[in-house]
Amino acid sequence: MDDSGDEVVATHGSADDSMLGPSRRTVLAAERTWLAWWRTGMAVATVSIAVGGVAPRLVETERAPFVVLGIGYALLSVVVFTAAFRRHRQINRAIRINGDIGSDASLILTLTVLGGLLAIATLLTLAFEL
Repeated sequence: MDDSGDEVVATHGSADDSMLGPSRRTVLAAERTWLAWWRTGMAVATVSIAVGGVAPRLVETERAPFVVLGIGYALLSVVVFTAAFRRHRQINRAIRINGDIGSDASLILTLTVLGGLLAIATLLTLAFEL
């Protein structure tokens, strides 16, 4: 027991997974990965507000193209949050069974293409509206 009265299981050797289950390091790494996905989703949601709501007021022009782009970014944030949940479940399942998990190439490609297209559309919209 430690000073707080909680039972502490001492582990010897490396910080890698042991026969007792996944190490704290592995579990926390999985949580950090999920939080990174979450931050990305929040950033994209914030961009949707900036592009769809703030940008049209700054350039004092037609709102419709910016609102459409804002909706696009909002939908992308939904995709990111959904992918975060799915990936978190896959990683936790792999941790429980002491398995391995690779990257999802189709998800990476989808997010890259969608993000790139939205960025190009935003730049073109700004260029033609200024």
